[in-house]
Amino acid sequence: MLAHGAGSHDSRLYHIRTKQKSYMDALKITEVVHNIVVTIAAVVAGIWAWNRLKRERTDEAAIEMALSTTSTDVGGDHLVFFTVQLANKGKTKIEAKSARDANGWVFDDGPEKLRYPCSLQIRRINAAKGAQPQSLDWFEGGPWQDMRVFRNEMEINVLLEYQNPKAGEKIEFWMEPGEIYRLGVPVLLPAAAYIAKLTFVAADQPEDWLDRQCRELGICNGPSRQPDENFWSQIYGFNVPVPKA
Repeated sequence: MLAHGAGSHDSRLYHIRTKQKSYMDALKITEVVHNIVVTIAAVVAGIWAWNRLKRERTDEAAIEMALSTTSTDVGGDHLVFFTVQLANKGKTKIEAKSARDANGWVFDDGPEKLRYPCSLQIRRINAAKGAQPQSLDWFEGGPWQDMRVFRNEMEINVLLEYQNPKAGEKIEFWMEPGEIYRLGVPVLLPAAAYIAKLTFVAADQPEDWLDRQCRELGICNGPSRQPDENFWSQIYGFNVPVPKA
């Protein structure tokens, strides 16, 4: 009876251990399957997020610019006050470009050369040459005259107040997402019709992790970030004296 009892005890213990081993094996299989499912879900979610990010371009910079004018008669000429509004409409920080090339330009694509990352250029319409109907192109020439109104240059540095003389006249200006800046530019101009060109050149955006993944996986066509791709420009027309609202 004792021997029989001992054998029964060993048999029960064997079955318990077998069940425990089967349970542990099943648990390991479950964990492996769970890890595989989580990994696949993460990959799918990453691909979906990447596609959405690139499709909606939420990682790209976006600026909204506006220009308004007022004028005051100062005895023949007019004090024209430009209000420049810059709004960061994107979801990434935008910084004004400060790096210059060997010739001192922050932007140079051949036809257009700019010394300042945020510049205002003004041209006066020559009424004698503008009598006939025509489409005016800023780069092709027209019935106008460039106004040298700032240190005998044709560009006005809109970000002059953000120029750091202790850092070699470096422009230190940036906008966080959702920020709006209003900048004032006073100019003396004679009575006439004018056009103005407002331009903003942002610093190159650094490569983010999605760009790196895109490049490493070989699914990008060319560089992920093009130099000087963050460039905004808009042309406005105005009269001096500025009509009262």
